[in-house]
Amino acid sequence: ITCTIKLGAPCNTTTVSNLIFNVNPLPNVVITNPAAVCYDNKVDLTAAGVTTGSDAGLTYTYFTDAAGTTTLANPTAVGVSGTYYIKGTKTTTGCEKIMPVTVTVNPLPIATITYPNGPYCTRGTATVTQTGITGGIYTSDAGVSINASTGAINLLLSTAGSHTVTYSFTNGTCANTTTAIITIKTTTIPTALADITAQCSATPTAPTLTDPCAGLLTATTTTAFPITTQGTTVVKWIFTYGGGYTQNVNQNVIIDDTVAPVAPTLTDVTGNQCSVASLTVPTATDACVGSITGTTTTVFPITTQGTTEITWSFDDNNGNVSTATQNVIID
Repeated sequence: ITCTIKLGAPCNTTTVSNLIFNVNPLPNVVITNPAAVCYDNKVDLTAAGVTTGSDAGLTYTYFTDAAGTTTLANPTAVGVSGTYYIKGTKTTTGCEKIMPVTVTVNPLPIATITYPNGPYCTRGTATVTQTGITGGIYTSDAGVSINASTGAINLLLSTAGSHTVTYSFTNGTCANTTTAIITIKTTTIPTALADITAQCSATPTAPTLTDPCAGLLTATTTTAFPITTQGTTVVKWIFTYGGGYTQNVNQNVIIDDTVAPVAPTLTDVTGNQCSVASLTVPTATDACVGSITGTTTTVFPITTQGTTEITWSFDDNNGNVSTATQNVIID
């Protein structure tokens, strides 16, 4: 710019001086807002794409205020949403221009998962309680049989121990994960039961076990007690853990009567001169059967002169027979 200066009163002069002012244009600073990121990612405001289209050869400085008085501490790693400012300076002229730039750091979506109905044992199903963003994917280690969509865990097919379940989810903008710990204990299975052997009858004691989830369990059975049937009776004991889960164990009850009836001691019977028509039938006492009436093969009446020995037999029908003899004297 050329200016002509002519001094007026009181310093009137006819001298004309020309002054030249050089006015440099402001630099062209073009700002493109960087792409939004998800927490905890950072934005680099010094990246070339932010100032693409600006004049070449500019030097950039970064500020937190529009006046350019507060320097941005780390423009290569901005982690907070907001408006920041970039000043482009042309080193050949010293001219500068400051422009705003917007940084967007989106918060992560939130969800939580828990398995609240423990303790859990290797049976049944563990159901997850989930809040927040839905539609995610459930994963865990190889020891957990888990439904990826619902988070339900098949405990029977899973191994005992402490396992981490991870829920991965997204709100369409950002993705996140959350975890829960589930501890699975080994179900206590009933052990084999010893046989019970008795002479006449038996009433077995119901077996018990202690399970880490169900606590103390006492078995039940549909078998009626006492058991008096000779031979082997198989008692099916049922342990009910809850949730429809049961375990069975069998026990043999063997009733084996090996003791013969206790035969009586019989006194001699003296008949009349000619015969004895009949005798009072004796009885024996059996520990299992009770009173047993004797039998004999002797034919009555007895008419043979002298002494006839009668053998009485007492059969408990369990394979045990005892005998007693009785003399009948015809004289």
